[in-house]
Amino acid sequence: MPFPATPLILAALLVLETPCTTLEEAKAVAECDTLGEAVTARKTLQTDGTKGWEVLVHMPGKKRGWRCIIDWDLGKVRLKDSIPNPPSRTHCPRSA
Repeated sequence: MPFPATPLILAALLVLETPCTTLEEAKAVAECDTLGEAVTARKTLQTDGTKGWEVLVHMPGKKRGWRCIIDWDLGKVRLKDSIPNPPSRTHCPRSA
């Protein structure tokens, strides 16, 4: 008798959502969602009054990057906007 798939589906739906309380966690969430390089992050207040993170993501080899709003309580991307590609962390301007 095959194992029913229902418990597996329920287990997948009940994944614990943990708060995103540190800068590093917010950057990691944005990088996983966009597959880019998180450049900067800062705390923000969202439209409903809850806390969150604004993370700018550099997309290597592309003209556009992402501005991600990470929900503080859920630890997930709540909003993702396309922006001009911010410079990467490893970008060093040439000295004259």
